[in-house]
This record gives sequence, structure tokens and C-alpha cells, in this order.
Amino acid sequence: MKSVIKVIAAIVVGIALMAGMFYVIHLHNMIPENPPSTVGNTAGNLFNGGLFCEAEDGRVYFSNSFDGGSIYSMMPDESDMKKLNKFKSKWINSGGDYLYYYQSADGSAAIAGYSGQVMGVYRQKKDSKKAKCLDRTSAGAMVLLGSKLYYQHNTNSGGEGMTIYRMSIDKKDYGMLANEILDPSCVAGGSIYYAGVYGGHNLYRLDTSSGHGSQVYQGDVWNPVFTDSDNFYFMNVKDNYRIHKGSISSGQSERITQERADCYNIAGGYVYYQASEGDEPGLMRCRLDGSDSEMVAPGYYTAINATSRYVYFMKFGDDKVTLKTSVNGPASSQEFSNARSAVTTAEQ
Repeated sequence: MKSVIKVIAAIVVGIALMAGMFYVIHLHNMIPENPPSTVGNTAGNLFNGGLFCEAEDGRVYFSNSFDGGSIYSMMPDESDMKKLNKFKSKWINSGGDYLYYYQSADGSAAIAGYSGQVMGVYRQKKDSKKAKCLDRTSAGAMVLLGSKLYYQHNTNSGGEGMTIYRMSIDKKDYGMLANEILDPSCVAGGSIYYAGVYGGHNLYRLDTSSGHGSQVYQGDVWNPVFTDSDNFYFMNVKDNYRIHKGSISSGQSERITQERADCYNIAGGYVYYQASEGDEPGLMRCRLDGSDSEMVAPGYYTAINATSRYVYFMKFGDDKVTLKTSVNGPASSQEFSNARSAVTTAEQ
């Protein structure tokens, strides 16, 4: 009888140990929720491909053009560079201990003949080079808000086309949110704002529970970037894409740039924009009220991304070289040479 009791006791202890082990593994694999106020990247960066992301941990995560778009991290002053993956990535978002990004099918790994991973939405811990694919799909613009990702999802089957999907960071909540074409990049005051595509380019607020949008501003809005809960900048479609500053409360706007803008971003006390008309096209900047307009670099540029220290950009048609200028320093440009040098260091 005693031997039977000992066997039963041993089985009970074994089951308890196994349950404890599985619980520890569960806790280890569990993705902690982010604070509801978490926003993965700025609207200005995401509208420009989300190639740079200055995170709450004080580091900058970026797509290194000199290394096929692989993700690197660095301090805002460009020191302490580290390579985190070897796949071409964009729409980089940060939340807690993780990065979320879209990985395309090409990049430095593809150049080297490595095909272990494919395009899709990925999650990667910042202190690890291992990444997990959350959605193996062709995707577009993506933003992290709280503990959920909102992104353009390309679904050709069933005739959906490009729709908006919502996915929790642990993928327990996943599916189509809105069956329409919209860009979710702009977040302000905990809400997603977007410019309408059909029936006029008015500004809408997206209900992230139902997927329905409600109009909050009537105008010809494209790529809205908020500076507070009421005021926002945008490319005015009717005014040949010149940059305007609008107010939701007043319903009015004022012109900021005299030239047409192909793309723009807000950094420090400036609007940085690509002027495609006038005496000479080039990357320009002006104060937030439109004053003190000056040339940063002549020519045609795109992918204007900003951190607290620098504004980064590329020549139109050349995604292999990244240039930069100081956010509040003299209006001049130079190559992002530290990123080029970091490639050699990473390969050693």
C-alpha cells in the first residue's frame, strides 16, 4: 500500500513539475501588452516608407540602404551601430521590447542567395536576430497602435484587393478591419486619421473597433501629419499638392509652401519637403509657418525620414545610398557614411 502511495505521489509531483514547466514556457513566449498610448513610428516617417524609427528605448532602428535594406540599430548620434537582420525591411515600428516591420522578398540576403524567409509582416525582439512572421503576405503601410497592428493587406483571392487588416501583437486577434483603400500611417490622440480616396479627399477618423470612418475635416487632404490633437499639415490635392496647415476645429487651412511637394516630413521646427517646381527643384525646408524657406540639396529626392538629430533621404530612383542633414543645423547634405562603414564592420 505504501509503495502505491509513493507511486501516486511521484506522479502528482511529476505532473505539477510539468505544469510548472509549461507555465514558465508560456510566460517566456507571451508577448507583453503595450501601453494603449504606444505609437510605433511617426506619421511623417511612415508616409516615407518607415525606414527610420526612433524608439522609446532611446535607439534608432533603420533600414540600411548600403546593406540591401537590412535593419540596423544605433544611437541618435549614429554611434553604437548593430545589425539586426539581413532582409530588406520597411515600415519599421517599435513597441516595448519588439520591432514590427514589413519584409520584402529582396535585400542583402537575397543578393547572397539566401531564401530562408519570405515577404510578410514580422515581429522581432530587439535583443535578438530571430524574427517571427505574423502574416505571410504582400503588405503596405503599417502602424502599431497600442498592442495592435493596422496595415494594408493585399488579398487577390476573392476580389478583396488592398484592404486594411488589424492584428494583435500576439496574433490572437487577426482579420480584415476595413474593405477599402486607406493609409493607416497617421495616428493622433489615440486615433487613426486618413485621407479619403473616393468621393473627395476629406479627412476621416477610423473607428478601430468597427472599421468605419467618420469625416472630421472637409478639404483636399493627402498624407496628414498632426502636430497636436487639432492642427495638422497635409499636401493639398486641389492646390497642386502644396503643403497646407489645417485645423479640425476651425475647418480652415493656410498655405505653407509656395512650391508643389512630392513628399514631406516634419522635423524639429521645420517642414522638410521635395519641391518639384519653381526655379530649381530640390529638397527644401521652411519654418512651420512657411517662413525662411531654403534649399537643402538641389535635385529630386524621396523617402524623407527624421530622427531627433538628423533628416535622412534618398535621391529619386536610387535606393542604395542614403543622405542626411542635421535637423536644426545648416541647410546642407552629406552621405550617411556611418551606415556604409557599419556594413564592413558587420561582415567581419
